[in-house]
This record gives sequence, C-alpha cells and structure tokens, in this order.
Amino acid sequence: MDAAEVLIEAIVDIGLELTLPSGIPTHQHNVTKGWSQLDQVFPLEHSENMLISCDTWTDLQGILTDHLLIVTILDLLMEPSAKLLYPNFREVDWDEF
Repeated sequence: MDAAEVLIEAIVDIGLELTLPSGIPTHQHNVTKGWSQLDQVFPLEHSENMLISCDTWTDLQGILTDHLLIVTILDLLMEPSAKLLYPNFREVDWDEF
C-alpha cells in the first residue's frame, strides 16, 4: 500500500488525470482467467479537453495475448493561424525607396 500511495502522489504531482473509466477490464490473468484493470491511460491536464473517448476494443484482442487494446481518440483539429504577410524585396520600387 505504501508503494501505491507513492505512485498516486507522483501521478497527482505531475498533473496526470486518469482517462480510462474505472471498471473497464484491460488484462486477463493467464491462470484464473479473471479480468483486471492493469493498464491505464494518463493524459496531461492540458490534453483533457481534446479527449473524445477512451475504451478497450475486445474484438481486436490478439492471439495468445492477455491485454486488451486501449483505443484513445483525441480531437486534434487545429484552427489555422492568420496568414502572415512578408515583405517581398522583388516587388519594391527601388527608385522610390
């Protein structure tokens, strides 16, 4: 429990937020075949507003693998910046200049 507390404090100090909803299984134990949530997704705080979804895809579990694929979809649409105008020395009227 002490090691877990240190990990939790480090996650909070860095500013990470848990994205994968609680209770979604990500790992199947080889012997008991029970499911647990070993894998996590932690985006930085400034990335939270880009999150569309975070979930596992059970249909794409690989052969002989014990972990499920975690798919995180982010909105990475960027607004275009204003076009900057640069002086063009070829268009200068050098006599007037």
